[in-house]
Amino acid sequence: MSNIVIQKIMTVVVFSFVNILILPTDVKAQDLTAACKGAIANAKTSLQKVPNVLIQDIYQKKNSENYSDSAAERPIEYIFHLTGTVRNGRMVETGIKQLGNSPKFLKSISQNIISQCNSIGAVSFGSTLAPGCGITFGLMGDGTVKEFENVDAPALGRPLKWGETFCS
Repeated sequence: MSNIVIQKIMTVVVFSFVNILILPTDVKAQDLTAACKGAIANAKTSLQKVPNVLIQDIYQKKNSENYSDSAAERPIEYIFHLTGTVRNGRMVETGIKQLGNSPKFLKSISQNIISQCNSIGAVSFGSTLAPGCGITFGLMGDGTVKEFENVDAPALGRPLKWGETFCS
């Protein structure tokens, strides 16, 4: 076999392996569409293009863990946990701060994922700068994607409602 053929085969194998490791495996089968995978891949690419931003982790949780009134047909929250690059032993925070000040950019990413992934009802962006806090966008009953409002849940004396978030 020629070196070019071997390189092409290796490229396909590496690409497939990376997608298996990085893309979620516990989203419902209906979400494993090319459009959903593409929306998630585009989100990762967009986030990684922001200078000094790294994706530390990507994970999912069930919306029902925090919301008793979440839509049953969209049970998943998709979470990007971000960090900064490290220079001279210190984390560079500028990229994460820039994202925190860019709700339109984060909303656009969230809308794309929610519109392409049938089981995802919310998308969150957390960071190492504010552990336990994040920016969340979710699909509302009227079909729009909106940023969740940060509330002081313990002071409210009730569980969170869909559309609210709480920094712990």
